[in-house]
Amino acid sequence: MRVLLAAQTFEGASGWHIARTLQKMGHAARVVDPGFLLVPPYKGNYNFAETLLWQIARVTNRVKPLRALILDAANRRVVRAAQSFQPDLILVIKGEQIFPRTVERLRQSQARVVNWCFDDPFLWLSRPAETLAAYDHFLVVDRAYVEQARTRVPNARVEYLPQCCDPDVHKTVALTPTERARYGNAVCFVGSMYPHRAQLLEGLDDFDFGIWGNFWDRAPDAGLRRCYRGREVYGGEKTKVFNASQIVLNTHHPQAIRATNLRTYEVTGCGAFLLSDRREDLTRLYREGEEIVCFEDKDDLRDKIAYYLSHPDARARIARQGQQRAYAEHTYERRLQKLLALA
Repeated sequence: MRVLLAAQTFEGASGWHIARTLQKMGHAARVVDPGFLLVPPYKGNYNFAETLLWQIARVTNRVKPLRALILDAANRRVVRAAQSFQPDLILVIKGEQIFPRTVERLRQSQARVVNWCFDDPFLWLSRPAETLAAYDHFLVVDRAYVEQARTRVPNARVEYLPQCCDPDVHKTVALTPTERARYGNAVCFVGSMYPHRAQLLEGLDDFDFGIWGNFWDRAPDAGLRRCYRGREVYGGEKTKVFNASQIVLNTHHPQAIRATNLRTYEVTGCGAFLLSDRREDLTRLYREGEEIVCFEDKDDLRDKIAYYLSHPDARARIARQGQQRAYAEHTYERRLQKLLALA
């Protein structure tokens, strides 16, 4: 099958994993990034090129006429790519830069046009009802969004397809002593700082705790700022952080009503021990206490960190079984098999 992928594809981005997996499955895949100057490719290197692109993006997102011009050009670029490549399937990841009228134009070709949206479409898309209805299929990662869509946009073809891991990247790796020193902590969290996360994680600095991600230098708690490792990590570096940690923490964004998040699949794919706040789909997709562990509140989080740090055999068994579940049921290849069946 010929697949045109409209997505970001820097290392570690979902589009990057999807493109790799499609090619591994024997499909012809071409990528076009419609949001290059609005959300630039980013690897966390803080080099001159990346910094310059982000400065340009800040300007283009603030100046409405300039943003409109770039969006128009981005949509034309997607249409041209489809005309040139003649795909059987056009797969859009989230697609906040893609106009509904562009989707309708793409559907005039022989290709099916599918959106796989990893965020709440009613929160992140500017015209959610019009956008959802435009696609042949609109796939969401939370079953609650399906129910909302059926009520709010009854003519949309919205279906559930959760996120996943890439076993070629999310895997157990052997680390050198230097890498363990660079990436390792007894407990880690990888993700952006939000007030609810900062409040939950406050006070954990008495453990050997490392935090990677955005904005933790602005955390209100000085202890958390001391735990901040100074930057984000992506792709292979994130894999090394998970492998170097005895416990990996997970907290969900409030937009996750029932669903678990991408971090769940990445951590378990790496064979790391996951300690997470609870979501309905998390305990439906993984066996709690056997493949992952959940905490109830801040006190329970502290208690379980202390317990599993002192019980390495139990921690290793749960981590191993979590990885087995991830590889058996929650990979990009398995998800894409379901997605491609729609086309």
